[in-house]
Amino acid sequence: MTRILVIEDDADLQRMLALSLGREGWDVHYAYRGPEGFEKAVALLPQIILCDMMLPGYGGVELIRRLKANAATRDVPIIVMTAYFGSASLVESEIRKLGIIEYLRKPFKLVDLVRLLRALIDALPAPSAALPIVRRGCIRLDPASRGVWVEDRLVATLPPTRFAVLRALVENAGPVDSLRLMKKVWRRDDCKGNLEKTIERLREDLGEASRRLRTTAEGYEVDA
Repeated sequence: MTRILVIEDDADLQRMLALSLGREGWDVHYAYRGPEGFEKAVALLPQIILCDMMLPGYGGVELIRRLKANAATRDVPIIVMTAYFGSASLVESEIRKLGIIEYLRKPFKLVDLVRLLRALIDALPAPSAALPIVRRGCIRLDPASRGVWVEDRLVATLPPTRFAVLRALVENAGPVDSLRLMKKVWRRDDCKGNLEKTIERLREDLGEASRRLRTTAEGYEVDA
């Protein structure tokens, strides 16, 4: 089933899209704010995103920039929906520079949106095997997006090395000594400075959840 994420703050339009797209048999999810849209895109990994431009939190342009900068979402096709007028051609030119596939000016006909979605779905590559989620306690790691969830809340999307360190800790129920971490992540045992700097940055990324990442006598451990 094709998963579609609709990021739109107009509740009436959301309901209308839910009915219309649901009738097509598509799996439709919703977000009403820019930050919520980014979190759900990373968590759900939809096949297609419908995105309004004027969103609370931060607007569509900033949201699209973040989606395109994230390894897990950068290739997801995005259909922009906007009610911009006046300088609409300039706005359209700017958002197309971000790699947008399609652009719909509001108000649009639902039949045209459905036809566009069908064409995009037909052009999607065949799905590849999903990477297994890593879980321990209340912590969940998604290797595909390098997302980190704590108690079902997305707390960070990590660069590869920091994700590899955290994964090594989460997969081990107890302390992991520094030597073992260095060999697992860097394939060497003489880069303690790299490990310490990575742990420091990882704590910054995790924010309040960093309290779960503890230093031990021999290395580090995660309290899940």
